[in-house]
Amino acid sequence: MPPRKIVLRETYPWMPAGVVAGKAILEEAPHPFGLHLTRLYRSMMLWAANPPNRRNTRIFMDGGMQSLATRIATDFERSEDAPGEPLILIACELAEEEPDLSRLARACLAVADWALARNLPGTATAYAGAAATVHPNARYALVSGRLHREHGKIRQARQWLHKASVLASRNRDWEARSRSLLSSGNLYLVAGKYERAEGFFRQALALATRYRLREQVGEASHDLLTIAIATKNRKAGDAALIQAVRHYPAGHERLPALGHDVAAYWMGLNDFESARPVLLGLLEKHWFNEPALRLLACGTALHAVGSCNRPEEFATLYGEFRRLADTAGRTPRLAQALLAAAQGAVSLREWGTAEVLLSATAEEASKTGQQDTLLSVERMMPRVSERREEPRPVTNSRTNRRRAEEKSMDWLRKLL
Repeated sequence: MPPRKIVLRETYPWMPAGVVAGKAILEEAPHPFGLHLTRLYRSMMLWAANPPNRRNTRIFMDGGMQSLATRIATDFERSEDAPGEPLILIACELAEEEPDLSRLARACLAVADWALARNLPGTATAYAGAAATVHPNARYALVSGRLHREHGKIRQARQWLHKASVLASRNRDWEARSRSLLSSGNLYLVAGKYERAEGFFRQALALATRYRLREQVGEASHDLLTIAIATKNRKAGDAALIQAVRHYPAGHERLPALGHDVAAYWMGLNDFESARPVLLGLLEKHWFNEPALRLLACGTALHAVGSCNRPEEFATLYGEFRRLADTAGRTPRLAQALLAAAQGAVSLREWGTAEVLLSATAEEASKTGQQDTLLSVERMMPRVSERREEPRPVTNSRTNRRRAEEKSMDWLRKLL
């Protein structure tokens, strides 16, 4: 079913609702930086919420923002680990009668980058949202939507991606429109709403094909492959895989993720022996600076090595997996990774480990609304509780070995 036509009903600028402005910043940012970050964020929200003829509050009068800029400079001059310059720029721009919105937004994104590097997700998402609020722009809204999605803030992510899609259509920015559709589809994919997700992906694919956006054709085909994996549709999976490989340019940032998803596709065919070396090879070269993606790849690899009856490899990889899971924070990928690791533990008859992983999976999936993952836990839990041994899946049969040879593509070898 294709996505409904969307209409932006919010008046501009769109403002987040239901939270105390800047609360997350104040809770996680160190003193005194948190106070300045919070005050500037609230100032921007107040500035954006009012038309020019109503911006007569004390904070924008009598040199209030200039005074704040001076205090920020004084407090931050002795610290090398603080976003002093962008914060001063924000204060100075707000002090102007007509701020430069583009400079203001870029300064907000600089603060968001600083916060991400220091694991301050509330600050990062707040300032990314501020950038898209003070300067309504499809690409800024897309950044905000993706950040909120990565940190498990699903409702806010859906709103920002909705806004990005409409703004992109108004400005005929078809690349941003395509990317916003893909990101929206991934929200529904994680939630297990495959028909809705596929509708977004196919709409993005049609748009990218129409406007000859080669990378987006590859990305949409890749996302359709993930739908085929989830729904066990081999025919659709083969077609999507061919399209993705044809359209992804060399060096594309999502090629390692495609390698991971191809391995998961083979695992859906019980071809764990072909998937195992691919996943282990990818982990040796990729995702060292992307902990959420590395966590998911580790979980998938644990599923593969467990199904191949390799307990030593499982134990070695499980140590890194636990470290990543303990520091993952709120991300939808955590529940997916925990479930995959639990499947590997079940294959090895590691019942205690499997119970712990399934309990953690259920807890995380409940927080992020991943109903399909919860159903998988419910199906597996009785078997684990009863320590019920079942035959391991037949893997790497002659048919699978022949299929594996056919899948030896140049792009996959380069990734490894």
